[in-house]
Amino acid sequence: MKKITNGLETSSPAWDTLEAFARAQVQGFIQQLLEDEVDELLRRRKSERRAAPDAPRGSRNRQGKPRRLALMNGTIRVRRPLTRVQPRLWRTRHSITAAKWTAGHRITRKVRDVKTAGDDHGMSLVRQFDASTTRSVSVRGDTVVKTQEPGASRKERLRTLAGREVGQRTGLFVVPEIVSFDDSRGEIVFERLTFTRLREALSDAGRSMDLVGRVAATLAAIHGSMQAIEGATTIASGGMNPGPERNPVPLHGDFGMRNVFYLSASNHIAVIDWSNAVWMGVEGDLGAPEIDIAVFLMSLFHRPLFGQWPISRRHDVARHFLATYASASPHGLDIDTLGRIVAASTPGFNQQTRRLKGSLRALGYRHNMPDLSLFVRRLSSQRFAGRGEAPSGLTHGTS
Repeated sequence: MKKITNGLETSSPAWDTLEAFARAQVQGFIQQLLEDEVDELLRRRKSERRAAPDAPRGSRNRQGKPRRLALMNGTIRVRRPLTRVQPRLWRTRHSITAAKWTAGHRITRKVRDVKTAGDDHGMSLVRQFDASTTRSVSVRGDTVVKTQEPGASRKERLRTLAGREVGQRTGLFVVPEIVSFDDSRGEIVFERLTFTRLREALSDAGRSMDLVGRVAATLAAIHGSMQAIEGATTIASGGMNPGPERNPVPLHGDFGMRNVFYLSASNHIAVIDWSNAVWMGVEGDLGAPEIDIAVFLMSLFHRPLFGQWPISRRHDVARHFLATYASASPHGLDIDTLGRIVAASTPGFNQQTRRLKGSLRALGYRHNMPDLSLFVRRLSSQRFAGRGEAPSGLTHGTS
């Protein structure tokens, strides 16, 4: 009998179907996040009545036009939920709307100016313009002029001088020189530096660990040897106190990646903007060293959902930063205090992200703070060793 063999169809993974399924899941996830934002605004879920008398008066007002959102595996469409909030006074509603539009227009204009400019000292400061304050920055030739409230300007000038003295004495970092100042007008004129953004420098895997280690040593030197300015006040509110057994240290105030740079020409670290981060909502010159550490980690973990840095590498860089700081700082590092400060700073940081990036784009960054909180909780709760000792508290952490 003749044997007949029929050809079999070759099998292959259904990539097209898998990508379509992934896009649908991401679309549903983002759409649900948008609905959750409305629930948070109105303080009730869909179809629920107002329970409390002081609950916001408003309602859902259908959905807006479909908006496109580009992902790595294609484009999805989401609809922004519309709401109708009814304040008590008609005049209040329009005045608030006008104020928000004006602030948003100014911020958008400043950010647009930054995107069209180069990576230098002046443009980096312009990006930090905040419409809720009177702070503004302009570039004038080889100098950068920063204007703000006179009291805040004087504090920043004194902090800058103190930090510059530490940098010159240790040789670990540089601070832009103050060319001139006028405390009565709240004006400081800095020299203009040209440098590379730290986030861009850290994208080079070959030197990222060395650079972040030098940044950690820089921060340890600031906390360990910088002199407190005249009339310094201590941050002891908002869950950011150093604890009963630890003394407060002089702070940078906004030690994020947008204020720390790399000078490729001289192979130095540069630190600018020695004033407190507005979004943290606290004022003071002395505090727990974990405040500056938390600000740096939040900026390090601030990456888009489908960005270039994988989570594992982000954790490795953060762990090396903490280990280097703990071994170089005479104050050590308290993980419990760090976790408490990260938790207290999360609402302000998320609000800042939504204000600068918009509600829709900010959704791509919403995973960062939970990831950072989980990373800190997985570290050992034991206080890290001081200078000259092994950072034993870190060896028990997991990624």
